[in-house]
Amino acid sequence: MKIKFMLINSKITKDIGIEYNRILLNKKIKDIIIDVSKKYLDKDNNKTCIKLIYTQNDNEEIIKILNMTYKDLYEQYYIISNINNTLQNSFEEHQNKLMNLYGIEYLKIFIENAENIIEFFIKGKNRKQRKYEEIKGIDISNDNDISESTTEINNGEELEKFFIKKNMISTASQTDLENINSKLISFA
Repeated sequence: MKIKFMLINSKITKDIGIEYNRILLNKKIKDIIIDVSKKYLDKDNNKTCIKLIYTQNDNEEIIKILNMTYKDLYEQYYIISNINNTLQNSFEEHQNKLMNLYGIEYLKIFIENAENIIEFFIKGKNRKQRKYEEIKGIDISNDNDISESTTEINNGEELEKFFIKKNMISTASQTDLENINSKLISFA
């Protein structure tokens, strides 16, 4: 019987926050890979595969890997791997590809970052969350706002004054209001 793991949820690989990765480094591989990508219908496929692996007697190496933390797997199987013809994603193979593509200086930076990334997440400090100015909408409880919002505005200057008056856009908006000719329609 052939079993195949499905891709993991992309949120796991996209979140580069220090706190999230600090937690991820200490999770077991089996706990990480059970979160299947949203593009698959069978969300329990990876759980089923893991259960099957545990029931078979000849999977000691795979079970060992599934029980490792992400940090241990990275340090023991990626950073300290040896060149092996069957291991296309080895650390050494990545080094060879980067050397050929970008040269020795880039390769030195890559190796330094790869060897220190665990320490970076463990010792790193969380960023302070940015506070954004709240964007307020139209208060429809006031009759003046409702009647005013149904007014037709045909030139950019009037539109800009309307939005500034209503506090509907932030000062960091990328919308170019000078070139907009439109009607505002209220949905009451």
